[in-house]
Amino acid sequence: LMNEKVSKKSYHHGNLRQALIKVGLEELKTQPIHNISYRQLARKLGVSQMAPYRHFDDKDEFLSAIAAESFALLSNFFQKATKASSKSDPTLQLGEAYIRFATKYPYIFRFMFSCPKSLKEKNKNFDQNAKKAFGYIKNAIAAKYPHLSSTQVEERALYDWALVHGLSSLYLDGQTDLSIESIVNALSLSN
Repeated sequence: LMNEKVSKKSYHHGNLRQALIKVGLEELKTQPIHNISYRQLARKLGVSQMAPYRHFDDKDEFLSAIAAESFALLSNFFQKATKASSKSDPTLQLGEAYIRFATKYPYIFRFMFSCPKSLKEKNKNFDQNAKKAFGYIKNAIAAKYPHLSSTQVEERALYDWALVHGLSSLYLDGQTDLSIESIVNALSLSN
């Protein structure tokens, strides 16, 4: 009976949907998505095992919300990098931030870029948050290369994104013996 009171109190005194997303993202920082269950999240939040089902139509809707928040987290990394870096080249700042994000949160990184289209369509914030993150890259390219057209900025941003994504993936997959610092230093070779 005591646990029932805690569950009801936890459930009624906050936004459980947001709490589930937050705890889900926290769990994804330390383990792959397939290891995370509603039961585990409910236990961490002190709510009944059925409570999460009241806030998401299905597991895909929950996963889509986690992916959307993952892109928001990447945008936060980009924002902090642009404010805190002493590098004069904004593309290098963001490239380094991207690689550090991927290596700090490998499960989040792998999950957010492996979502099927069906997951992307389940959450309106998914596309918005992904575009915001990509927008940081486009803005850095536009600042570095003011003579480029908007189409050329988009193309160069895609190129730079592919470069840092590839380097991050090679590192995470154990396909390079280079250290993170060496990989970050390699970014300056591409400019």
